[in-house]
Amino acid sequence: MKTILLFLSGYSQAEKRGRDEVLHYARATHWRVQCVSYAEAAASRYHLVKDFGVCDVKGLLDFWKPDGCIVECGAAPFCLQPDDFLGVPVVFLDRDPSTLSSPASCVFIDEQRIAEAAFEELASTGAPNFAFAGWYEPLPWTVRRQKAFADILAKKGLEMHVIDMTRSSRGTEASNSRLLAKLKSLPRPLAIFAANDLVAEHIIGVCSMNGLSIPDDFAVVGVDNLEDVCENSVVSISSVPQRFEESGRIACECLERVMANPSRAPEICLFGVGKTVRRASTRALGVDHRVRSALEFIRQHATFGIGVQDVVKHMGCSRRTADTLFKASRCRSILGEITKARVESAKAMLVDKHVSISAVAGLCGFPTINELDRVFRRVTGISPKVWRQHTA
Repeated sequence: MKTILLFLSGYSQAEKRGRDEVLHYARATHWRVQCVSYAEAAASRYHLVKDFGVCDVKGLLDFWKPDGCIVECGAAPFCLQPDDFLGVPVVFLDRDPSTLSSPASCVFIDEQRIAEAAFEELASTGAPNFAFAGWYEPLPWTVRRQKAFADILAKKGLEMHVIDMTRSSRGTEASNSRLLAKLKSLPRPLAIFAANDLVAEHIIGVCSMNGLSIPDDFAVVGVDNLEDVCENSVVSISSVPQRFEESGRIACECLERVMANPSRAPEICLFGVGKTVRRASTRALGVDHRVRSALEFIRQHATFGIGVQDVVKHMGCSRRTADTLFKASRCRSILGEITKARVESAKAMLVDKHVSISAVAGLCGFPTINELDRVFRRVTGISPKVWRQHTA
């Protein structure tokens, strides 16, 4: 049985998904995995770790004598280096290879696919102007993300405005005042690609506190789909999810190859993105505010068994008016919108092969697995089982 050390930089939702896939892989291949937290207190909401007193790597290697190591670097992208592992096979997960002191195998996100997904979502709003808001420091990943977005816009003959998120030395109030002034100077309506969900949350907060409308003035999409951030923002945030489950599997497969041949050339492996989760921050412009509110209500409650009357009550109008508004803006009925939301939730859950289809049915508001199968076939043309096989 191989012993693998899994070094963890934090415990966010994103990191947990990657870690869980490593553990699933380990069970299937009979690895013994020892998880080691090396920077749990190191990352605050708007800061990443550069220098931190990490754990005693040499001591851990001497004690466990591992066959290989996977180092998850999401919250601490600079701490550990290949030389710290004393020749033990290692793969860095969610790590930019340009930040390594010497070559090593890395698994990180395909920035081009993130930019493409963000543009597709923003373009769907109908906003004619586009901007990029980067991270608070010019880290390699945010620079690449900006360039990829700029290239997409340039190919379409569109200009990209840049929103500088660098903090003012005079503090938070001065930083927010500068951000507000920049936002007010830009053409509207403006579609903003925020480097990640935290940047999106910051922009939306400043807009909401100063009478700027989301999404009428500024449509915003983030990256990572951190649900605690996206769902609890003053306006819920549309976000491009990174496929961290995929990244965990890729890291394990890469480590298998490195352990089999430690002298092989380091690999750079990319993982992709999932379907963008549309929330209130990118609802199409020009849609009646009651429909927008209803769409958000349906998105949040469709899996809890709501019906048409619940949506009509939320809209605060008559059934006839509600039906007319929906059909004019959505080309489908309220019931059709509820069904679509449930099927989309089922699709998202079916990606995780560790969740049974019967559990998916219950979690997505379908009374039985047969009802899920019937509705899913009607909407997609295939059964949930076949859909899972095609997307796994």
